[in-house]
Amino acid sequence: METEEFKVKLANYLRARFSFISITPWEEDRLIRDIKQICKTRDLIKTPRKVYTWSLTEGLIDDTFQQVRNTKQPMRALEEIEKINEPSVFVLKDFHIYMGGGHRQPDYQIIRRIRDLVSVIENSPVQKNVIFVSPSFHIPSELQKDIIIVDYGLPTPREIKKVLDQMIKMNRNNPRITIDLTKEDEEKLVKAALGLTIQEAENAFALSMVTDGRLDINSVEHILEEKQQIIKKSGLLEYVPQQPELKDVGGLENIKRWLKKRSWLWKKFDC
Repeated sequence: METEEFKVKLANYLRARFSFISITPWEEDRLIRDIKQICKTRDLIKTPRKVYTWSLTEGLIDDTFQQVRNTKQPMRALEEIEKINEPSVFVLKDFHIYMGGGHRQPDYQIIRRIRDLVSVIENSPVQKNVIFVSPSFHIPSELQKDIIIVDYGLPTPREIKKVLDQMIKMNRNNPRITIDLTKEDEEKLVKAALGLTIQEAENAFALSMVTDGRLDINSVEHILEEKQQIIKKSGLLEYVPQQPELKDVGGLENIKRWLKKRSWLWKKFDC
């Protein structure tokens, strides 16, 4: 989903007073920045809201980075959410561990407290929403009707280009780094980096500069190496860095003959 499309969609859910929303991003910081931007943009949200974040290590923190005391325990955080009497969005980072799934036992007291909060938030005189944020999130059966899932996509080409532009700007006058990119080269690097997170794209560009002392069209290889690492971490696929030829494909002889006979078409249309 495009970033602007996501912002409009999430803003509509917040305005419609959906009590609980689940978003499962790999980029927590980027998502929270987008949520904060939504919550202060009147054209999107109509009624601006204060944004609180919660984690196991810090408890509830408001958007001025002030800690709400004694809220590191999840039950206390939920109690505080009920008490707060101003338009707010609460981003809860680590609540997936209480929901069960992934060989974890659900915390039924937490689940019960969330269910109790549904009607409280819906009937509150001020607008409040809770957003669960984690790379994975199991919705227990008791909360299936109370939590809506919103997709959050990977960075768009425009966002990747912004990262690349920042890297170029930061290193343009670095005597140890050579920047040698045409506009076409930059476009190729951006396309190669699609599918990476912002952090992964930054890592790939930085790796090229550290390894070769250059940022140029050959940096595509470092981007592919970053993608190879992602595939390895998944443990589901194996990345084979080579360009296979038609003769390497076993069987499918009829299709091969058909492709060879019509190869002039690909040349004609520059495919």
